[in-house]
Amino acid sequence: RRHARSDGDWIVQRLRRMVAPTAALAVTWLALLVAGVAVGAGGLVATGAVGAAIPLWFLANYTIDTALAPKVLTSLRSHRRRTLTTLFATFGLVEVLHVVFAVPFVEHVNWVLGWLLFQVIGFMWRDGALPTGRRLLGAAVGLWAVAVGLVALGPWSASMIHVAGAPLSPTHPPSIALVLFGLAQTATAIAAAPAITRWLEGSKRAWTIVVAGNSVSMSVYLWHFTAAVI
Repeated sequence: RRHARSDGDWIVQRLRRMVAPTAALAVTWLALLVAGVAVGAGGLVATGAVGAAIPLWFLANYTIDTALAPKVLTSLRSHRRRTLTTLFATFGLVEVLHVVFAVPFVEHVNWVLGWLLFQVIGFMWRDGALPTGRRLLGAAVGLWAVAVGLVALGPWSASMIHVAGAPLSPTHPPSIALVLFGLAQTATAIAAAPAITRWLEGSKRAWTIVVAGNSVSMSVYLWHFTAAVI
């Protein structure tokens, strides 16, 4: 918007960063599958391909939340309290219907809302709308206490990575346990950000490493299960 480009241009630019490494991953495993069949190891390679494809589930969330981002930002800046109340209340209602009343299929709404909540907190941080200093540290401590309490005393698993067969996974779909865990991490990171920024500004080498790492973060995410399979 500062450069007079449309929201659609921004969405396309963001999704293009996702498409290239995803296509490279798909082509690589397609070639491996063909080679595996040719040498009589098709079943083994297929098992590896299934494992390597696990990170792809998140791309649906990434695509939807990226497409929603411009509208969410506009709503947040125009009606912050109403937008936050609507998003968090809807997420909480879905969680109650799922966990307490076992309403079928309703939990899938939180695939979108759960990750969207973190995006909203990011917008608020960049707009200077979050508490700072001791208030932010206090919020982080409180969020950590509640997050740990939910998995220690509540029904959710302590693993914030999905484990097949877990009776109530915190992550599939995102649960209140995952959201509080993520908000605790976020508050901690934002509280540490000023000190880290000052350090980076004094170290050109460190700053270059951070920029380089962020430029391939999507590739690292997509390929890390391939590394594990190998």
